[in-house]
Amino acid sequence: MNTRFHYKYILLFFIMILAAGCKGKPVDRPELLTAANDGDYDQVKQLLDDNANIHLTDEMGFTALSHAANEGHIKIIELLLESGADINKNVKFAGTPLMRAVHSGRKDVVTLLIDNGADVNLKEVQSNASALFIAKSKKHEDIIKILKAAGAK
Repeated sequence: MNTRFHYKYILLFFIMILAAGCKGKPVDRPELLTAANDGDYDQVKQLLDDNANIHLTDEMGFTALSHAANEGHIKIIELLLESGADINKNVKFAGTPLMRAVHSGRKDVVTLLIDNGADVNLKEVQSNASALFIAKSKKHEDIIKILKAAGAK
């Protein structure tokens, strides 16, 4: 096989990868965190389409999913989950997205996260608090029932 012929196949291979939607390495875009916190669905979608790093965290450890869960932005949570956000990302001081939703009393978000596979028995890295412990400390009786029904201990 001659070299020119070989290069044509290599070029064709890379064109096929690009056409298939390979975006390359995700780009850290802190504005994704702000848009998720503010409930700006269109901005979150655009940033994800532009290959923003969905796993990026802020100085407190919050991901875009944690921000959206904390603020109750259901459509953004669904979009982030569809885009591969880690539903059980557990970081020091921030806990998991489920813990953020419990902390802020977002019953609908708690249900959505559990329905999508959130682990109800994870414990926050620093304090060792579980979602159930947080719900009890905040006296969120409806959320306590939801968590217990999902197997929280």
